[in-house]
Amino acid sequence: MTYQNFDFYILIFELNSMDIIFLVLLGIIVASVVAIVILYNRLVSLRMHANEAWADIEVQLKRRYDLIPNLVETVKGAMNLKYLKKLQKPGQLP
Repeated sequence: MTYQNFDFYILIFELNSMDIIFLVLLGIIVASVVAIVILYNRLVSLRMHANEAWADIEVQLKRRYDLIPNLVETVKGAMNLKYLKKLQKPGQLP
């Protein structure tokens, strides 16, 4: 073992209890800050996904709303066709 390595080991063992408590508290604070940052980023991501989902729902509702007039015209045409068939005499061509 070289002299430099020996000094490093002595430095580690010379830490008193206040130094150890300080280092533990510092580690807890750093871990807490990292956890809060990760949680915040996750919440922002979830909010963005929720907004995108609502936008997709709005698009689908708009498409359905735009198709209602076409559906009404189709039903009117079908009703007219049935009415015309009732008026026809049997054996008569349309």
